[in-house]
Amino acid sequence: MSEDISHGPGASAPGVSSAGHDCRGALKALEGAYATTTISGNTSDFSLFADWCAEKGACPLPSTPVTLARYLDEMIGTLKSAPLIRRLAAVVRVHRALELDNPGTSERARLARRRIQRHRPNRPRQAHGIDRDLRA
Repeated sequence: MSEDISHGPGASAPGVSSAGHDCRGALKALEGAYATTTISGNTSDFSLFADWCAEKGACPLPSTPVTLARYLDEMIGTLKSAPLIRRLAAVVRVHRALELDNPGTSERARLARRRIQRHRPNRPRQAHGIDRDLRA
């Protein structure tokens, strides 16, 4: 992608974007509605996205569809599709919890997800047939 991502100053404090959105507080608000491991995973996945944004000089909250698509496209070479889709879900969940415009519903994000699934498919492995040794 040759388009620029939205630039902004870095986060003023951990978990707080330059626009003053508190992603940690948003994820904490999910307690009771989701399993602890789900919230922990979302926190970790969103932190990885926020770190990438800080490295690129982009603002994670609110994120633009261009920023999200570029992040997913850059990660295709290093991650399988399941972790990438999980990271996309974490970004979407934080945006929804903060009642921000969801960059995951854009056409750019949809196309990035399709590229992930085509480039890194999760295909099941063929099971071995049952032979005489396995029956015994």
